Parts: sequence; structure tokens; C-alpha cells
Amino acid sequence: MIKRINRDDIHVISEYIWDVFQDEIKRTTPPYQGMKDVETHLLESIQYESDHILGVYKEDNLEGVVIIRVDEDDQLINMQGPYIHKSNEYRRIASEMMDYIETNFKGFKCYGGTTKPNVNSQNFFKSHGFLCTDDTIQMSVTKDTLLPIEPKFNIQPLSQELMDDYKDFHDKQYYDYYWLSDRIYEDMDRWKIHIALENDKIIGSIFTMKQTEVSGEIYGCKVLDPYKNKQILAELFYISTKSWMDENLTKILNFVPEGLESESAALVGYKAYDTYMCFFKEKV
Repeated sequence: MIKRINRDDIHVISEYIWDVFQDEIKRTTPPYQGMKDVETHLLESIQYESDHILGVYKEDNLEGVVIIRVDEDDQLINMQGPYIHKSNEYRRIASEMMDYIETNFKGFKCYGGTTKPNVNSQNFFKSHGFLCTDDTIQMSVTKDTLLPIEPKFNIQPLSQELMDDYKDFHDKQYYDYYWLSDRIYEDMDRWKIHIALENDKIIGSIFTMKQTEVSGEIYGCKVLDPYKNKQILAELFYISTKSWMDENLTKILNFVPEGLESESAALVGYKAYDTYMCFFKEKV
């Protein structure tokens, strides 16, 4: 049985999610620092009437939880979870959740995330027609662990004069991202965009959003292939991160592919703390 969770159930649901999250092969995203962190996240979701926190119950026993963040304007949902304890019952419980989603959000685009060790979650998404669009390492850096790097490239904040040029670059390089230029430009107070220039041509960029009063997240960093190397990527990571920390943010998150990008981020102090895989379906 599916039950939509209300405020009275939040503490019990938080305990369940936190218990699942501590098992490496069962946890999923987003990352939590403790049960209080889970509870805060759920209370935030429940403020929005469009969002759904669902519990699957069998004879009054909680068997699983999924959080559905809903964007009605863009016909888009983001699944957080499923959080499920019983590995041998995963498919049955997760399928009950997906039946609810397909009934209530038919035709919506859908994103879901998980971690690399959570094979049950990956198989669940694949069996329902989701494609893996990102396979990354979750990294972070703090004000105290950020390492300076000597600049060799022309990297600067995006200016008003270059916004039209950058729009073409951004929407071509990040064409499959939710955060295309129009969405970013509508709310620039939350964003910083830095660009790398070579002979007045944009050859790379990084864009970062302020998430809370003390933290932010890098949403994208790309450099054109002829110019792509550890040095320029590391400079982009460093300059963007330091610009936020100069405004009193203390922590930046960064989800990057393993290899050149993760090695470049490590050069300026980013450390890996988890993995992240994004799954997407055009219509549920």
C-alpha cells in the first residue's frame, strides 16, 4: 500500500531513510550527514504541495520511501530514492512506487539518482526504461582545504557583453542539461559563470550555484577538446570555488567523471566522498 507522508510521519520516515543510507550497498542520493539532515530535507519538501513523500507499507510496516520533487511548469519530476531495506524485496517495492509515478505523472520527464554500489537501484531504473546520463564521483572542498594554483589561462567572470556569445557556447556544450542558459539567466543572483578565453573565443566554462548561505555546487565544467587538460580544468575549479569562498561560502560540491576531471579537481583540494549515477527517462 502506498501512503503519502504528512508532517506527523516525518520523524519516523527520517529514521528509516537514515538507517538505509548507512548501508553502502543500499544508500542513494542526496548525501546526508545525519538523521537531522534527513529530517530537515524532508521538512523542506513537505512545504511544497506539489512534492510527494511516499511510503510503501505492508500490514502497517514501512517497507520503503521515495521523495518526488515536482516541477509542474516543465513537466519534470526528480526521484530521490527509493530507500528500501529488504534487498530481496527491492523490485516489488520499487515497482509499486513506479506504478504510482506512472499513474500520477504520466508523460512527465523523470530524473533519478543513485550510487555505484547500489546495484538494485541501477537495475530498477534500467528495467523501467531509464538511461544512465552521468556516472560521476562526488567531491567536495572547504575553505580550509582549497589549494591555490598558479594561473596560466585567461579565465574571467562572464560579463554582460559576452552573455549572448556564452549562450551559444553553453547551450551547445551542455545541451542535455536541465540548466540551459535561459534558466540560469533568469536567476543570475544564485549563479556564477566563469569562462576561459583564447584569442577572444570562449573555449571553456564553469557554472556554480549557491545552495545555502554557506554552500554551493558546481553544475558543469567543460573545455573544448583541443584545449582540454588538467591545468585549465583545475584553474576553472579553483577560480570558481575561490570566488564563492571570498563571499563567505565555506563548502563547494562537485560531481565529476572519474579521470581527467576528478584528477584536476583533486589538484585544488577537492576530495571524493561518494559516487553518483544519474538516470533519466523522457516520459514516464
